[in-house]
Amino acid sequence: MFHATRQRTSVAACLAGLALAVTAARADDGKITPAQIDKSGGQIQLAYPTDAQARGEEGSIDFALYLSAGGHPTGKFKLMKSTGFADLDDAAIQSAMAWHYLPARTADGDTTSAWIPLHLEFRLPKPPASGAAQPSPTP
Repeated sequence: MFHATRQRTSVAACLAGLALAVTAARADDGKITPAQIDKSGGQIQLAYPTDAQARGEEGSIDFALYLSAGGHPTGKFKLMKSTGFADLDDAAIQSAMAWHYLPARTADGDTTSAWIPLHLEFRLPKPPASGAAQPSPTP
């Protein structure tokens, strides 16, 4: 089930890795330029639930969103591979629904609705290696 999560955290702040894989889409009548994540608006935000981090939950998810001809998520999605944690799956889908996309285009240049496959990873930051230099406390 898809649940709303309001917490947003910077990808750089809480993820050691975020992988976005977008594969080419094809129409039955010819090639189309696939929809893409619009990264021109700045940083992409992925909600990593604090409770999930505290429990040590990590994982990757493969899913697809259906975008309108205007590049807007329609609310339809297909889950191909779960993280194994419902809260992470929900956070990934909700985050992706809020992103901006460039629509798919036909060979004639017209925009068209299309599925955009996504692969997202939730990874906890790695703890500092033992023996690594630690900052000395200031008196």
